[in-house]
Amino acid sequence: MITLYQPPQTFDLINISPFCTKLETFLRMANIPYQCEPVSMKTFMRAPNGKVPWVEVDGKAIPDSDLIINYLTDKYVVTLSKGYSEENSALLTATQRLLEEHLYWGIGYFRWVETTNWPITVLSIFAPNMLGKKPIGMLMKWSSVKQLKAHGLGRHNAETILTKCKQDLDTLSAFLGDSTYYLGDEPGLADCLVFGFLDGIMHDPTNNQLTKAAQKYDNLREYCERMGSQYFPEVYSR
Repeated sequence: MITLYQPPQTFDLINISPFCTKLETFLRMANIPYQCEPVSMKTFMRAPNGKVPWVEVDGKAIPDSDLIINYLTDKYVVTLSKGYSEENSALLTATQRLLEEHLYWGIGYFRWVETTNWPITVLSIFAPNMLGKKPIGMLMKWSSVKQLKAHGLGRHNAETILTKCKQDLDTLSAFLGDSTYYLGDEPGLADCLVFGFLDGIMHDPTNNQLTKAAQKYDNLREYCERMGSQYFPEVYSR
């Protein structure tokens, strides 16, 4: 049995981490049995690279959503991306860069930098057992702000960052169009990625500016509801 280590399910989110939602969607889409182990401060110390998610399988710990997906794809002969054309494979790579190397940092900005948002974000990561542990939350906020500035996006003001993130959403919306799934009529690896990020944006418990902007895209909102109802009915029955 695969053990998936990630923050607990809180609020209306599948997971506060889009990488965790991406991986768990893959597991469900590929019908791979697994069990979740909510991360605590104690278990987080075992994270192979100091981040979530990670899994324990075959007697070893594997970090990073992509490395895990590649390992499990080989182990279970998963075919979620086998039918992609060369063009679709290129679109998947471009989308992954857009989401994981740009929009991700926009999500982080609106969760951590705005004064009223970061305490809710902390609760989303460690749930109610973090109540009263303000110093840890402050440390996480400080670290996130530092990383955002190092990336570069965090050096802009909120208005500029929101504009840049809307451009990412414009691109996702144009790629999706009126398709049922991101790259066609059948769910695939790209949907694990895209849904992982859209769920985190659409249902962010802080209800920040990026969330409100994303909810105005009808096709993205409907896609998110469709994917959520299909793969996470226990959450999307809200």
